[in-house]
Amino acid sequence: MPVQLFTEMPPLRHAAPEDPPSLWGSSPAGDVGRGRTVALITKDNSAGLAVDMDLMDDFLTRHGFRTRRADWRTTAMPVVDIGIFLELYNPRLAQRCRKTVGIFNQEWFMPQWKRYLRTLDQIWCKSNEAQEVFSRYSPKTYFTGFFGRYMHNAEVERTRSCLHVQGRSTLKNTEAVLQAWRNYPDLPPLTVITVKPVDAPPHVTVEGRLPGEELQRQLNRHRFHLCPSRAEGWGHYIAEALSTGAHVVTTDASPMNEHVQPAWGSLLAPSRRFRRYDVHEYSVEPNDIAHAVFTADKFTDDQLDHQAEQARNHFLNRNDDFRRRALKLLEIL
Repeated sequence: MPVQLFTEMPPLRHAAPEDPPSLWGSSPAGDVGRGRTVALITKDNSAGLAVDMDLMDDFLTRHGFRTRRADWRTTAMPVVDIGIFLELYNPRLAQRCRKTVGIFNQEWFMPQWKRYLRTLDQIWCKSNEAQEVFSRYSPKTYFTGFFGRYMHNAEVERTRSCLHVQGRSTLKNTEAVLQAWRNYPDLPPLTVITVKPVDAPPHVTVEGRLPGEELQRQLNRHRFHLCPSRAEGWGHYIAEALSTGAHVVTTDASPMNEHVQPAWGSLLAPSRRFRRYDVHEYSVEPNDIAHAVFTADKFTDDQLDHQAEQARNHFLNRNDDFRRRALKLLEIL
């Protein structure tokens, strides 16, 4: 494999409309970065990690850091002030960082990396589950939460229809969603966005990979989003759904239930759970999905509009909370 050299960050490819400026105003003021260099170390998977990279690049640049990116498998990297490992870890690259931060997704964290956790200066935990897992191996864990892309577009007409975004993931309980529509063909119309082959019933619309503007339109068009994940590190597709004001149906387990509460969405009790490294995966029942959708569809438009406002506020507040916590941790690093 050819050496992949350490490079400057490219322009944002997964950017979305910013949060309202007032949310930025409550973060600590001043040039926290002071020109310090930060290596964002991960891989470009054209999915969640790429979104993580772009969000962190934009955030750090706004606060005076000089950001670069490194593929986690590279063997060549100049010394930097701070190395931030996003999901993936390489001890050889850590030696090129004066300070190290880990932002790991617990469901994909490799057992062979556990012995290195105590060597990191800070471990930022996106969820309560992440903090519970990583605090077993290091005393330097901090609950930070995380942030997501603000995808709201008020110009898109809302319909009483459902959306399920599988993308490239195998952890979205997509088959349970499809089975719900096989069992109950009178459910509201469903669109599934996936790059994987699926056996969808004829009354379900299946879309492949969509351009950014069309994906944003789809996220805003559907009132109900089906996000019954088996597991998540953060859950960008849940957070983005909330940012549009959708009524989100998700699994009642961390970190999914840290995004959604009954005041603005629906929680599904897991039917089974399975071990995956240090965490659990959860299955849900198709009939429970169907019942949640039928119940949500009974809300009036005014009730759904009120829920939408609460969902967006929750999303924006969590974004702002992460920024404030992250800047405070970077100040003391």
